[in-house]
Parts: sequence; C-alpha cells; structure tokens
Amino acid sequence: MKLKSPLYVVWETTLDCNARCIHCYSDACFGHGPDYWSLEEGLELIDQIADAGVLILALSGGELLMRPDWDKLVEHAVDRGLRVTFATNGILVTPDVARRIRELGVFNVSVSLDGASSETHEAIRKVPRIFEKACEAARNLVAAGVRVTINYTPMRPNIHEAPAMIKLAHSLGAEKINLTEYVYTTRGGVDLMPRPEELGDLMEFWTKAGQDWAGKIEVDWHDCRVALLLPEEEADPYKGCGAGYTHCRVTVDHDVTPCVVLPVPAGNLREMSFREIWESAPELHKIRSRDNITSGNCAACEFKSRCGGCRAAAYAWYDDAYAGDPTCWIKPEMDKALKYQESLAT
Repeated sequence: MKLKSPLYVVWETTLDCNARCIHCYSDACFGHGPDYWSLEEGLELIDQIADAGVLILALSGGELLMRPDWDKLVEHAVDRGLRVTFATNGILVTPDVARRIRELGVFNVSVSLDGASSETHEAIRKVPRIFEKACEAARNLVAAGVRVTINYTPMRPNIHEAPAMIKLAHSLGAEKINLTEYVYTTRGGVDLMPRPEELGDLMEFWTKAGQDWAGKIEVDWHDCRVALLLPEEEADPYKGCGAGYTHCRVTVDHDVTPCVVLPVPAGNLREMSFREIWESAPELHKIRSRDNITSGNCAACEFKSRCGGCRAAAYAWYDDAYAGDPTCWIKPEMDKALKYQESLAT
C-alpha cells in the first residue's frame, strides 16, 4: 500500500508544560517559554495538513492546554475535517474543560498515566498529586462523553505495573489503553530503557491481554515487532516501523521529522510547504525503503519487511537511523548492543 499523505501527524504546538516528566520526548520546559507557534502560523499549518489529505492530527506539547488559544486550534482543525486527538497530563482538565473538549468535537483525548499508583506516577512526572489529577481528568472526560485513551510508557521504574495499568484504565472508564515504547532519544536517556528480553516478555503479555480484555477495554500498542507475535490473520495490518510513512512529527522549530522520537529533520516549514516536504524530502524517501537498512541485526533479519526494527532506537544508539535495532529481543544485536544490555544490568 502506498500512501500519498501520512495517516496522522503529531504536531508539537508548544514546549510549555506544568509537569517535569523524566522521559519527555520533546524536552518540554516547566512553565512558559517562547511562543514557538503563533495562532496565525498554527492555523496556516492546519490548513496545509488538511490540504495534504492527512486523516488525523495529534496535538502535542509540552501541554497543549497551557496554550490560551488551544480551543481555536482544535476548532479550526475539526472544521477542516481532521480527526483531532491530543494527549494531556490531566492537570488542567476540569469538568468545564472536558465539556468544552466534547463541544469542539475532539475524537480522542489520551491521558498520560505511567504508574498504577501515585508513588510510581509521581516519581516519573515529578509533580505532587498528578496521579490524582490524571485519574480525575479521565473521569471528567468520560462523564462529558469524550473518548478516553490511557497512555502508558513502560520504563525500568514502571514496567512491572503493566497488568495493574490495564485494570486502572478500565476502572477509569477509558475505552483504550495504549502502550508506547520508550525510546531513549528523549530526556531520560538509556538508563530508563528496559532490557530487550523484558520488552519481549511485556509484549507477549500485552498482546495476550488484548484477547483477555476483549469487550471490556481495547489493549493497544506502538511497537514495530508486534506483528511477529500475533497470529498470521491478525498480523497483516501491522507493517512494522511507520516512521516517515504512516506518520511524521512537526516540531516547535517547524521541522518535519519522520517520527516523534526520531529527531532527524526532513525539511523546515519556513522554507517549504508540508506537502512539498512529504512528497520530495530525501530523508523521507530514504526511510520509507527498508532496503536502506544495511547494517546490524535488522539488515539480515528475515522479518525486515514485516518489522524493520525501530529506526529511532537505531539512531539513539548508533547515531544512524539505518543501523540495527539494539532493543530487539527477536534477533538481538551482537556487537555494541551487548554493551548496552550490560549497562542496563548494572
């Protein structure tokens, strides 16, 4: 299947934030920083994304709700026919805000919860009572009739709470819980990364949990290797890493990158339109072909066409998005990744 446009775009609307998360992929600031996107620029970007044929716009940060004009951005995107989603830490989601989100026609709000207990979540997010506020936000959104997803990023401090996270998400009334793999191009670095075998055990549990919880809550994931764990009839929709193919990211610096956690600029929106970058940027053309993966475990792997490995993990470890994937448990790396695994064991 060839896509003329990405299925979804993640747009980093601000770096302003009211949390201090240890694993933030955008390295957001606590409080208010520069105005990276004016309202006028933001509305123009939304027009470009809609005109390019994108289906889903995920508004990101920082914390979107710290923008005083967040509702204007959402309203314009919905009016342009985009399916709008956004993630929040929950601090600002009062009942009134939840009702406003519903009125605007937001398709989904993802509430970030990285622990099934206040101790775990607050150790990661570094704000007192943020666990309580996130849970309250989910309940407020559900009560307002907004579709809620709980976002969970397994790391060394919280990977053991995966079963409890599903139960918590269900108790809050969420329709889905989504597991997002932690990739250490972010603020937290390699020390937060689970070992490959831990990730493998987790994904086996998580895919089985999807069957066990069917009809109660949708158990979803973002992991390029998941197709290798599913029965063949269920695996077909999963084509591995979709960086620069099914999705891309727009940063606060107006760069377009192939993925949220792959900080390799393909072009800048101050120099080219979104459509021009998507259709002509050499970096995007390169990453769409797995023939360009020429070293490491992924290059010789029989599953390269179905998986392709995590290009962001390759970049984080080797400074090369086309090298092997050191986080893979199916066909482990045998050189530098051994040192990586040893570092995690200490």
